[in-house]
Amino acid sequence: MQTLFWIGVIQSCVELCVPQSFSTTTESGGASGMMPIKKLLHVLVASLLALLCATQACAGRDFPQQARRGDMQAYRYPLMKIDDRVYRLAAGSHLYNEQNLIIMPASLSLQTAPVMYLLDTTGDLSRIWLLTHDEAAQHPLVK
Repeated sequence: MQTLFWIGVIQSCVELCVPQSFSTTTESGGASGMMPIKKLLHVLVASLLALLCATQACAGRDFPQQARRGDMQAYRYPLMKIDDRVYRLAAGSHLYNEQNLIIMPASLSLQTAPVMYLLDTTGDLSRIWLLTHDEAAQHPLVK
């Protein structure tokens, strides 16, 4: 689906950049076909870069190998309850939402959520990732 979109974008750019009569000389003897070719190349390079960035954005998140899977429950800040244990948020901890954006713990409106989490050396939470439904299915709870 995304590939068809980009093919349409490239076709539209080609139609805009390539002149109807593709002659390389004008009546005055100058070259007029070079500017549209340069524009076409710029548009193609920009489209390829956008396509590469879009495929990276759609790629799944990779969690550290030490990350654990759990279910987070609403609790009192700066404490977080994951499964049956209560953890403290470490200084400089990060909480990522389903789009992998950093959010503030106070903006968390979920009562329960599937998460991947990482503990630091003192046992505090250093990173928490809220999982999508697909990610939760890929990383089931181990009890």
